[in-house]
Amino acid sequence: MRYSKEQNTNFVGFREGASHHISNVDRCAVLPDHPALEWQDWRPLLNSLDARALVTQIEVIAADNAIALVLRALKPLQDGDRNKLVGQLKEWQKRGEEAGLLPLQLWLRTEKDGEAECLWPTPPATLHHLVDGMPLNLALTDFVQVNGDVNRAMVAQALEWLAPTEDERIWDLFAGHGNFSMPLARRSKHVVALEVQNSMVTSLADQAEQLALPLQAVCADLSDEGRLAHLESPNAILLDPPRAGAAEVMHDIARRRIPRVLYVSCDAATLARDLNVLSQQGYAVTKAGIMDMFPQTHHVETMVLLEYQGKSHG
Repeated sequence: MRYSKEQNTNFVGFREGASHHISNVDRCAVLPDHPALEWQDWRPLLNSLDARALVTQIEVIAADNAIALVLRALKPLQDGDRNKLVGQLKEWQKRGEEAGLLPLQLWLRTEKDGEAECLWPTPPATLHHLVDGMPLNLALTDFVQVNGDVNRAMVAQALEWLAPTEDERIWDLFAGHGNFSMPLARRSKHVVALEVQNSMVTSLADQAEQLALPLQAVCADLSDEGRLAHLESPNAILLDPPRAGAAEVMHDIARRRIPRVLYVSCDAATLARDLNVLSQQGYAVTKAGIMDMFPQTHHVETMVLLEYQGKSHG
């Protein structure tokens, strides 16, 4: 989103390739159908605000029970602007309800790392998405795969490939909000979910308690070598690292000779780099596949199952 002082108007759309320039886009085919997500209707709404030059971003969180719209503004909005926004959201929600669509939430964030304020409704319902038949709670800042159907298929495939048993100890590295670890904890009594953010670790623990799942949430910065040293070795590991990969933990995994390692990656280059460490230490790829999480882009998710075969002496 960009306000043009010269044209006295807001552009609402996406950044052009290799540029910060915003081009108008009327709708995004990846997002759900909803009157509130027709961006050509946002332009006159934003242009009518007194703070039209201060709203810089709209973030969409499409949960399974609601669509949350988070506005980023450089300064707090006055009551008149808030009322205009809420009034329009109510109208869009009414039209959405008539079509059987999800309810809306409107949030405002005026500081980059500050808490978002819910403008409507109050109080808002806790956002969640369904994974393995369970509603997993989402905070506005949580990372979540935007393609829910592909994500559910991905989780189901991970469970099938890893095939955890009730008495096995399983690690979920880079656990996030529990996309993989909660389903794993339905099948194993000994799941350890490791995540770097204290707030996320607390959320993991609280959610496991709500779902009555045997999950241990551990705070660990996996970008530091040696952060796994104090943990008892598992029977299997699932890891779903960020784009930078998991170089700092690969040697520890290889050294432990863990029987099964399932690696989910969004970057082919760092995946190849990390799997090379395991392959040199006696691991072999037994299954591999890709998931088109973001159609019409070059981004894919890759899933690889490796099993320890023993060091070759040939």
